[in-house]
Amino acid sequence: MRNAFTMVEILIVVIILGLVAAFGIPSYTKAISRQKARQAIANLRAVSAANNYYYNRYGTSKIVSGSTLAVSDIDAAFKLNLGYDTSTTYTCSDIMRGSKEEYCTAKNPGDNYTLNLWKNGEVRCTGVACP
Repeated sequence: MRNAFTMVEILIVVIILGLVAAFGIPSYTKAISRQKARQAIANLRAVSAANNYYYNRYGTSKIVSGSTLAVSDIDAAFKLNLGYDTSTTYTCSDIMRGSKEEYCTAKNPGDNYTLNLWKNGEVRCTGVACP
């Protein structure tokens, strides 16, 4: 009657766990990065809509052109609840006065890409690690 595992059985379990971790951790990291990008795109569109609404109602833009905004700044300015990703920063230009096509950008320092929202509503990604 056996009361313990053999060294070979333990070694096989450790190898299997190592293989699962080797394939699982990169997939998990990639999924988290894609989710952050999706959240940033949704935030960019929400900021654009809120700024357009504010401009149409009050005749001025609430966003100072070229200013870098954190999620908390945007939440306070527009009374939006954009989420809790505090590492992403947003930079916007005044859509009503600017001649540039680019309106807002989102950049997360931990990721190697920048998301750009254009006046026509299109979102483009630039960088080496676009999701």
